[in-house]
Amino acid sequence: CHSTTVAGVANTLGYGAMTNTLNDIRRSKLVFIIGSNAALAHPVSMQHILHAKEVNGAKLICVDPRFSMTAAKCDEYVRIRSGTDVAFILGLLGVIFEKGWEDKEFIAARTYGLDDVRKVAAEYTPRVVEDVTGVAPEQLKKVARMLVTHKPGTVIWCTGGTQHHIGSSYTRA
Repeated sequence: CHSTTVAGVANTLGYGAMTNTLNDIRRSKLVFIIGSNAALAHPVSMQHILHAKEVNGAKLICVDPRFSMTAAKCDEYVRIRSGTDVAFILGLLGVIFEKGWEDKEFIAARTYGLDDVRKVAAEYTPRVVEDVTGVAPEQLKKVARMLVTHKPGTVIWCTGGTQHHIGSSYTRA
Protein backbone atom coordinates (compact mmCIF):
# COMPACT_ATOMS: atom_id res chain seq x y z
CA CYS A 1 0.00 0.00 0.00
CA HIS A 2 3.03 2.31 0.26
CA SER A 3 4.47 1.74 -3.19
CA THR A 4 3.83 5.43 -3.92
CA THR A 5 5.97 6.30 -0.90
CA VAL A 6 8.80 4.09 -2.10
CA ALA A 7 8.70 5.69 -5.56
CA GLY A 8 8.33 9.26 -4.30
CA VAL A 9 10.88 9.11 -1.51
CA ALA A 10 13.45 7.15 -3.51
CA ASN A 11 13.10 9.71 -6.30
CA THR A 12 13.54 12.59 -3.85
CA LEU A 13 15.89 11.27 -1.16
CA GLY A 14 17.55 8.37 -2.95
CA TYR A 15 16.20 5.99 -0.32
CA GLY A 16 12.74 4.47 -0.55
CA ALA A 17 11.99 3.79 3.10
CA MET A 18 11.06 5.41 6.38
CA THR A 19 12.45 8.94 6.75
CA ASN A 20 12.34 9.21 10.54
CA THR A 21 12.52 6.89 13.51
CA LEU A 22 10.36 6.70 16.60
CA ASN A 23 13.29 8.22 18.52
CA ASP A 24 13.32 11.14 16.07
CA ILE A 25 9.63 11.66 16.78
CA ARG A 26 10.12 11.46 20.55
CA ARG A 27 12.86 14.12 20.43
CA SER A 28 11.02 16.50 18.12
CA LYS A 29 9.96 20.02 19.04
CA LEU A 30 7.34 19.98 16.27
CA VAL A 31 5.40 17.13 14.69
CA PHE A 32 3.66 17.89 11.39
CA ILE A 33 1.06 15.23 10.57
CA ILE A 34 -0.65 15.19 7.18
CA GLY A 35 -2.93 12.47 5.83
CA SER A 36 -2.91 10.47 9.03
CA ASN A 37 -5.15 9.82 11.99
CA ALA A 38 -2.33 8.29 14.02
CA ALA A 39 -4.44 8.05 17.19
CA LEU A 40 -6.70 5.54 15.45
CA ALA A 41 -4.50 3.96 12.77
CA HIS A 42 -1.09 3.99 14.50
CA PRO A 43 -1.69 4.04 18.27
CA VAL A 44 1.88 2.97 19.14
CA SER A 45 3.35 5.77 17.05
CA MET A 46 0.83 8.17 18.59
CA GLN A 47 2.29 7.42 22.01
CA HIS A 48 5.67 8.63 20.76
CA ILE A 49 4.04 11.75 19.29
CA LEU A 50 2.33 12.48 22.62
CA HIS A 51 5.64 11.90 24.42
CA ALA A 52 7.18 14.64 22.26
CA LYS A 53 4.30 16.95 23.16
CA GLU A 54 4.27 16.21 26.87
CA VAL A 55 8.01 15.87 27.56
CA ASN A 56 9.56 18.19 24.93
CA GLY A 57 6.73 20.67 24.67
CA ALA A 58 6.53 19.84 20.97
CA LYS A 59 3.92 21.62 18.90
CA LEU A 60 1.63 19.29 16.98
CA ILE A 61 0.11 20.25 13.64
CA CYS A 62 -2.53 18.09 11.95
CA VAL A 63 -3.53 18.71 8.33
CA ASP A 64 -6.59 16.70 7.38
CA PRO A 65 -10.03 17.18 5.82
CA ARG A 66 -11.57 15.60 8.93
CA PHE A 67 -11.30 16.65 12.55
CA SER A 68 -10.00 13.40 14.04
CA MET A 69 -8.84 12.03 17.38
CA THR A 70 -5.34 13.05 16.32
CA ALA A 71 -6.46 16.58 15.43
CA ALA A 72 -8.01 16.87 18.90
CA LYS A 73 -4.54 16.51 20.43
CA CYS A 74 -2.89 19.06 18.14
CA ASP A 75 -1.97 22.67 18.76
CA GLU A 76 -2.94 23.58 15.20
CA TYR A 77 -5.57 21.82 13.15
CA VAL A 78 -5.65 22.68 9.44
CA ARG A 79 -8.77 21.60 7.57
CA ILE A 80 -8.00 21.21 3.87
CA ARG A 81 -10.25 20.12 1.07
CA SER A 82 -9.78 16.46 0.27
CA GLY A 83 -7.10 15.90 -2.35
CA THR A 84 -5.41 19.30 -1.96
CA ASP A 85 -2.45 18.18 0.14
CA VAL A 86 0.20 18.92 -2.50
CA ALA A 87 -1.14 22.44 -3.08
CA PHE A 88 -0.99 23.06 0.67
CA ILE A 89 2.60 21.77 0.91
CA LEU A 90 3.67 23.88 -2.07
CA GLY A 91 2.03 26.88 -0.40
CA LEU A 92 4.06 26.25 2.76
CA LEU A 93 7.22 26.06 0.69
CA GLY A 94 6.26 29.24 -1.14
CA VAL A 95 5.90 31.14 2.15
CA ILE A 96 9.16 29.73 3.51
CA PHE A 97 11.08 30.66 0.34
CA GLU A 98 9.48 34.10 0.08
CA LYS A 99 10.43 34.92 3.69
CA GLY A 100 13.94 33.48 3.30
CA TRP A 101 13.31 31.03 6.14
CA GLU A 102 14.77 27.98 4.36
CA ASP A 103 17.96 26.38 5.70
CA LYS A 104 20.30 27.72 3.04
CA GLU A 105 23.37 25.88 4.33
CA PHE A 106 21.58 22.52 4.30
CA ILE A 107 20.15 23.23 0.84
CA ALA A 108 23.57 24.16 -0.57
CA ALA A 109 25.20 21.05 0.86
CA ARG A 110 22.51 18.43 0.31
CA THR A 111 20.03 19.27 -2.39
CA TYR A 112 19.84 19.33 -6.14
CA GLY A 113 17.18 20.89 -8.33
CA LEU A 114 15.58 23.04 -5.67
CA ASP A 115 15.41 26.00 -8.04
CA ASP A 116 12.76 24.09 -9.97
CA VAL A 117 10.80 23.53 -6.75
CA ARG A 118 11.07 27.24 -5.91
CA LYS A 119 9.56 28.16 -9.28
CA VAL A 120 6.59 25.87 -8.78
CA ALA A 121 6.11 26.90 -5.12
CA ALA A 122 6.13 30.59 -6.10
CA GLU A 123 2.94 29.96 -8.07
CA TYR A 124 1.19 28.76 -4.88
CA THR A 125 0.68 32.12 -3.20
CA PRO A 126 -1.39 32.20 -0.01
CA ARG A 127 -4.43 33.40 -2.00
CA VAL A 128 -4.06 30.61 -4.57
CA VAL A 129 -3.68 28.07 -1.76
CA GLU A 130 -6.82 29.42 -0.13
CA ASP A 131 -8.75 29.03 -3.40
CA VAL A 132 -7.55 25.45 -3.83
CA THR A 133 -7.46 24.15 -0.25
CA GLY A 134 -9.83 26.40 1.70
CA VAL A 135 -7.04 27.31 4.16
CA ALA A 136 -6.87 31.01 5.03
CA PRO A 137 -3.59 32.78 4.18
CA GLU A 138 -3.05 33.66 7.85
CA GLN A 139 -3.17 30.01 8.88
CA LEU A 140 -0.85 28.96 6.04
CA LYS A 141 1.69 31.57 7.17
CA LYS A 142 1.30 30.55 10.83
CA VAL A 143 2.02 26.91 10.03
CA ALA A 144 5.03 27.87 7.88
CA ARG A 145 6.43 29.92 10.78
CA MET A 146 5.83 27.06 13.22
CA LEU A 147 7.72 24.68 10.92
CA VAL A 148 10.83 26.86 10.80
CA THR A 149 10.91 27.99 14.44
CA HIS A 150 10.57 24.66 16.23
CA LYS A 151 13.59 22.44 15.63
CA PRO A 152 14.15 19.59 15.41
CA GLY A 153 10.90 18.69 13.73
CA THR A 154 9.43 15.72 11.98
CA VAL A 155 6.94 15.23 9.16
CA ILE A 156 4.55 12.29 9.27
CA TRP A 157 2.37 11.28 6.35
CA CYS A 158 0.43 8.11 5.76
CA THR A 159 -2.04 6.55 3.43
CA GLY A 160 -4.25 9.64 3.57
CA GLY A 161 -1.87 11.00 0.98
CA THR A 162 -0.19 8.00 -0.53
CA GLN A 163 -3.47 6.52 -1.71
CA HIS A 164 -4.23 9.55 -3.90
CA HIS A 165 -3.95 9.02 -7.64
CA ILE A 166 -0.93 11.36 -7.36
CA GLY A 167 0.56 9.56 -4.32
CA SER A 168 4.13 9.60 -5.61
CA SER A 169 3.91 13.37 -6.21
CA TYR A 170 2.46 13.73 -2.71
CA THR A 171 5.43 11.98 -1.11
CA ARG A 172 7.91 13.93 -3.23
CA ALA A 173 6.30 17.18 -2.03
